[in-house]
Amino acid sequence: MENTGCIICCSKNSNIYTTLSDRLKISTKNFSILQCECGFLYLNPRPSIEEMSQYYNSDKYEPHLLTSFDIRHALYKFVQTVFFRWKLYIINKYYLTGDLIDIGGGVGDFAKYMIKKGWGAILQEKYLQSHEEINRIIDVEHLYDNEHKYKYNLVTLWHSLEHIHNIDDYFRIFDRILANKGMLLIAVPNVSAPERYFYKNKWAPYDAPRHLYHFDIFSLKALCDKYKYKIIRKYSMYQDLPYNVLLSMKNHSFLEVMKAIFVSCISLITTAIFGPNRSSSILVLCKKSN
Repeated sequence: MENTGCIICCSKNSNIYTTLSDRLKISTKNFSILQCECGFLYLNPRPSIEEMSQYYNSDKYEPHLLTSFDIRHALYKFVQTVFFRWKLYIINKYYLTGDLIDIGGGVGDFAKYMIKKGWGAILQEKYLQSHEEINRIIDVEHLYDNEHKYKYNLVTLWHSLEHIHNIDDYFRIFDRILANKGMLLIAVPNVSAPERYFYKNKWAPYDAPRHLYHFDIFSLKALCDKYKYKIIRKYSMYQDLPYNVLLSMKNHSFLEVMKAIFVSCISLITTAIFGPNRSSSILVLCKKSN
């Protein structure tokens, strides 16, 4: 385990916000989320990069599932298909084709989808155990290498920013590999989502210890500002709502199902009123500031 500070303001003046267990039960340890004096929530202490791989090696970890027949995975795959089309629709507003690198892209489903749509897509995934159908994979160590001169129109982080230990290093990489007028797309769970208040410590996007940070739109903007990236658009990610609620349920009893429906309705109404600031997850499109 290692100790760290706030990635927004670099302060180490924080208090314990809540204590969580591993929802996948890979570990029996308890993990603490701290709240910095600036308000940002982050895991501390946390597993080191070397220790972290054990927390992804589970057949219950949804983003890395290859085959499964349970209802959660069926819903995940359905939402994923709809979501890919929505992502492409957003991207096509700025680029009809080009090259992208998907950071932390799991088993590579998004990269495969974009390749089929005519894009040059490269996957970077540290914990990937299967490379089926993906022949353009790059390890993060190659991105660190200054000899990697290739430029990308898009760098995408679909629910991967909250997993990254060395944030400074990654943003330096983004500066180097993004083409002129290239864009950074970041999607993260929203700690201001209404579901969190209903499910408390059982809220699935806490996902300790895999999720190291917990963003709202203000802390995400502060992080982008820190590295001189300007948010040009933000979107509500309605697609994440049913999945986040489903994973947060204690069981599939009648009462839990009724609660899930109620929470989903409240979240949808709140998002309709307040937009991305209160959506289940947030997507921001960023460009390097001049």
